[in-house]
Amino acid sequence: MSKLSKVRFLRKTKVFFKRNALAMLICVTSVLAVSTIALSAYFSIKGNTNMDAGDIQGPSTPVNNNEPVVFVDPLDNVNIIKNYADDHLLKDETTGIWQTHQAIDFGASDGAEVKAVYSGTIENVENSMMDGTIVTLKISDKLKVVYKSLASECLVEKGDNVSAGQVIGKAGISVTEKLQGVHVHLEVLEDDKLVDPNNYFSFSDK
Repeated sequence: MSKLSKVRFLRKTKVFFKRNALAMLICVTSVLAVSTIALSAYFSIKGNTNMDAGDIQGPSTPVNNNEPVVFVDPLDNVNIIKNYADDHLLKDETTGIWQTHQAIDFGASDGAEVKAVYSGTIENVENSMMDGTIVTLKISDKLKVVYKSLASECLVEKGDNVSAGQVIGKAGISVTEKLQGVHVHLEVLEDDKLVDPNNYFSFSDK
């Protein structure tokens, strides 16, 4: 490129920037504004992902998943009449059959109040001819408690949120375990599999 051509090029460039300075300034300002908004949105979303599960899902999930879940007693007076047994057989008093027992049976007086062992949501209430009133308490997506052998008088409905220690019903008698008298049959499920409820209780009489 000749010297004259370079001079002409520089003059045209100078004129171009003078005429378009305002437009370029507006463009740069717009880009900076959009970038600022995008960064703010990113950090806002990132901050929300660090919230506790309880803040997002409500009372059906433990507030701090790092802390162990400890149940309160389902009755005022804990009296285990038949304990959990999945590695040996126990004789069923009603049928006379020897079988495993993947639950805890709590003996109770007639009309004794039965309590929620942990805060959660009532997932289902069912009246069974064989097992009495059945109440399923959902604590989290992975943990549920099933009460059986409750009396027909139930104090909760499907969808109710309950707190630990809240009365949900009364102890009763079931046909399947009739000879055990008034009691509460309590099961615990992890990922829909029955597990030992003793793992969640702190009472000393196991």
